[in-house]
Amino acid sequence: MEKLGIEALKNVIGAGFGLTERIKEITAETSSGGKKVTIPEIIGSVSEVYDLAQAVLQAKQAYQEVLDLDEAEKDELMAWAKAEFDVADDKVEALVIQCLLCILEIAKTVELIIALKE
Repeated sequence: MEKLGIEALKNVIGAGFGLTERIKEITAETSSGGKKVTIPEIIGSVSEVYDLAQAVLQAKQAYQEVLDLDEAEKDELMAWAKAEFDVADDKVEALVIQCLLCILEIAKTVELIIALKE
């Protein structure tokens, strides 16, 4: 059976990390609005919102990739996340898991809202 790879996983995890980083930036006291989120900060977050939407679309594929993950792919994913997000060795696995869970929960919520509207 052909392996699925980890590209969707990388996209989903990257979107989760990007979104949380952006939220951290725009809610920091040092941001232009202080603790208040400003319109320019929201407009400046369009890229993260786009990435989030793409990640939601890839959530099912990413979940399948998790089920198909072997040890070499896990090692590759952790090395990628460590380099991509500049995270310490002892924190990278927790970051990857949390970002993945974040996007999967958002995707489940989107599916629930769509189903309720039908």
